Amino acid sequence: MKSDQLVSIIIPLWNRQRLIAETLASVCGQTYLNLEVLVVDDGSSDDGPEVVAEWERLDERVRLIRRKLLPKGAPACRNLGLQSSKGTFVIFLDSDDLLTEEAIERRVKMLERHPDSDLVVAQGLIFKGQPGDQNLLWNRCEYGTHDLLVRFLDQDIPWQTSGPLWRRISLPVTDAWNPHLCSFQDWEFHVRMLLRDSKPVVLDHPDFYVRRSDEDRISQLHLEKEHMGARLSALDAVWDLIRSGGKDHENLYPHVRAFLLRNQLQVIDGGHPHLCQLFVDSAAGQSLLTVLDKLILTWIRRVGPSWHWNSRVMMITKLVWQGLVYDNYQKTDFMETEWLGEIPKVSIFNIES
Repeated sequence: MKSDQLVSIIIPLWNRQRLIAETLASVCGQTYLNLEVLVVDDGSSDDGPEVVAEWERLDERVRLIRRKLLPKGAPACRNLGLQSSKGTFVIFLDSDDLLTEEAIERRVKMLERHPDSDLVVAQGLIFKGQPGDQNLLWNRCEYGTHDLLVRFLDQDIPWQTSGPLWRRISLPVTDAWNPHLCSFQDWEFHVRMLLRDSKPVVLDHPDFYVRRSDEDRISQLHLEKEHMGARLSALDAVWDLIRSGGKDHENLYPHVRAFLLRNQLQVIDGGHPHLCQLFVDSAAGQSLLTVLDKLILTWIRRVGPSWHWNSRVMMITKLVWQGLVYDNYQKTDFMETEWLGEIPKVSIFNIES
């Protein structure tokens, strides 16, 4: 497909020597040709940048950028890539994810058919070793069941970072991503963009693959102090926007409260006493949690990580919070659903020039 619209693919890179070649092969093998591929190295200690440099030699669309200023992290790299990009459209691709062959072509066509939309969101499939080895959607993104913003706040996250194609004009000029968050930065970015009235359109068919590997993913660290603190910082930034929206955003207050309770329960259940007041003492917690909420949380904290096996605690928890928190307090990040359609193809093996 020929098009006058340049698409910028921005890929943060940190110690992904083993995987970045596959990701670049999936990008450079697209049926849509008018691309620039900006790989922003975050100070890798392996040979990942050298792999990208070789791709840069083979394909003039690929460019390696080295982050030289602090802070480090994927958000800072995405901001640097965005500042260096020239495309009309932008994709923030994770360095271990793979695009199917027609992904960009389909996304551009969809966004051109919907001139009032700011982004098109595609479905993503999970894989472990080879694309197609799992018939699981990362999550199902669709209209009609729940508001997409509400789903983010409920941590039923409807799309992953690599899913959207953005109109560049709809993105903030500087610091599109919060560079001070070590985790939950994608959640904060997407919620912030939706709160600023970004209008998405959704592609029903999956067009990219999300690698699910224990050694390559940061999600296992989600209860460590630094990462849970980043989650709270992300919530506080979102809470400031929601509160400043006045009555237009009051319908979101119960969902923020549920977020606070759910995450505080996860901390307790994980056995982290040093984090026992983290969400309660936050700006959102002080505004939204009731006296009864705080009393019940204190009681549960004293019971300890086994609180959900205590019949009295369970009974009172159900009575006070009902379906708001108790039934889904463990839900986080995504809800896998089975994909029964055709498995799309990826160009990851043809990496010769």
